[in-house]
Amino acid sequence: MRVLICDDNKELRIILAVILEKSDANTIVETAATGEDCLDKVRDFLPDILLLDLILPGIDGYKVCETIKNDPILDRTGIIMITGLGDSENAKEKAITSGADSFLTKPIDKPTLMSQIKLVNKAKLNTIIKDHGLSRLDAMTNELFNNAAEG
Repeated sequence: MRVLICDDNKELRIILAVILEKSDANTIVETAATGEDCLDKVRDFLPDILLLDLILPGIDGYKVCETIKNDPILDRTGIIMITGLGDSENAKEKAITSGADSFLTKPIDKPTLMSQIKLVNKAKLNTIIKDHGLSRLDAMTNELFNNAAEG
């Protein structure tokens, strides 16, 4: 699994990266400190999961999330927004509206983080399978109708 961590707090980026890498040897982690850097890295790294802070220098997490979810190449990136804001209900509503798949409040404990990553990744994979299955069904239906029209 490929995970991008975007937070302006360097220590938190390091801690989260260590947790993820130690939890699964197959996890590849990249980090970003700003919204702009995050968007560049998402396009290059193509993460499965993005851990995205709401408050970032430059482009905030909400705008980063909207940008990713409106890009047909990147829109399947699972986004878990994280915040230390006191008004977490308002932030959560705005995060979900901007396209986030999940929302966590700092401080983040390891079991909650890992379960949310698994849930978001599973939902992402189910969507890909569903979409692939539907496109296969569409192809089979078109083939059936074309054969019926010819015969």
